[in-house]
Amino acid sequence: MSKLRNVLEANFHNDVKDPEYLKYKKIIIDKLEEEIKQEIISEETERVIEAEERARTIRNIDRVKDVFLTVVVIGILVGVTGNQITELISIGKQGLSIGWTWAVAICLVGMMYLYFWISYLRQATNEIRKFKEKND
Repeated sequence: MSKLRNVLEANFHNDVKDPEYLKYKKIIIDKLEEEIKQEIISEETERVIEAEERARTIRNIDRVKDVFLTVVVIGILVGVTGNQITELISIGKQGLSIGWTWAVAICLVGMMYLYFWISYLRQATNEIRKFKEKND
């Protein structure tokens, strides 16, 4: 017998030996036990669903933070690269040596690619791996 059934039976008169009373007692205890179990199951189901939704929201917020940081860094690098290219154009018009400016522009483009590779492609690879693991 379960603890729940013991508690329910303890709340009935156990000294009565009338067969009809015992029959109804068993029916009532069975119904009460089933109702209590269903209530507990529904409450726990709701609690688990809410916890999963909270966890999913937190994961989504973390992803948004990562994407925002990546966009900001790449935006800054693109802006600086644009400035370097503008400087290349102005130096080219003046006929001066542009070797240093080219080196900086190439380094900035390389940094953008490297950062893109590290952040976006790493995240995409992790998501693909999680998807494969879930489907296996």
